[in-house]
Amino acid sequence: MEKSFFSEDEVYKVIQHFGSNKSPGPDGFSMEFYKFCRHIIKADFMRLMEEFFRLKTVMHKLVSDFQGAFIKGKQILDGVLIAGECVDSRLKDKKPGILCKIDMEKAFDNILSKLVDDVVLRKQIYGFQVVEGGTMISHLQFAYDALLFVDANADEVKRLLLILTTFELLTCMKLNLEKSTMICVGADEVIQDLALELGCIVEKFPFKYLGLPIGATARSTAVWDEVVARMDVKLETWKKKFLSREGRLVLIMSCLASFPVYFLTLVPMPVSVEKKLNKLMRNFLWNSS
Repeated sequence: MEKSFFSEDEVYKVIQHFGSNKSPGPDGFSMEFYKFCRHIIKADFMRLMEEFFRLKTVMHKLVSDFQGAFIKGKQILDGVLIAGECVDSRLKDKKPGILCKIDMEKAFDNILSKLVDDVVLRKQIYGFQVVEGGTMISHLQFAYDALLFVDANADEVKRLLLILTTFELLTCMKLNLEKSTMICVGADEVIQDLALELGCIVEKFPFKYLGLPIGATARSTAVWDEVVARMDVKLETWKKKFLSREGRLVLIMSCLASFPVYFLTLVPMPVSVEKKLNKLMRNFLWNSS
């Protein structure tokens, strides 16, 4: 008999810790259903769990090394930091390059990675390197967000277009190049022509990747405008009329936990932005106008 990954009791101990009155999942059933219909569905449910956990044995073959999601030990910030380092190295070396953010519907990352890796191995496309002799970064992915790195010349862009066209044929999925963007790294004089070749639009620094600005200077305040605006909406004046001072404090702490912290992992907060956020929180807490 094949050994099980876990026992039935272990599975249902976990289920008991979930809230019963939560919104239903994609299957239309709430967690309350799984708790109280255990005796009816347990055989089918345990088979489902076993099949799901068997994916661990083949997951490394299905997911590309350049994919930042779905892989144990990898975090969303890894891709952001790598992209930032690649851009900084190109700017420092004054070597022209471009980045392409491709608008994908689904995460067919392994197919795209194999296509890109093949042309890199044949030295038909050159990615970015942070240090000489280091790892060649040709593309990064997080779920369906794809960022590709190539030199700023027409030949590489044409090969990239061929890769994307082949990807569409293999996956039967249409890439929306009109919503995709091309970012210039020291290639201002050719960027418009290269973007026209690929059929995408030009985006300038700083650009957003996985919710964080890449290419922003340490003293930039403009990249924080979105955070300040979102904090302002969360702490709107009318809300404090219905909350006690303790409730207002809880809401403020919730905003602090979700808004600025993610930005701070990459971008230092200027003093002027700190003062704006403090003023918003102070006015909301103490009922000031």
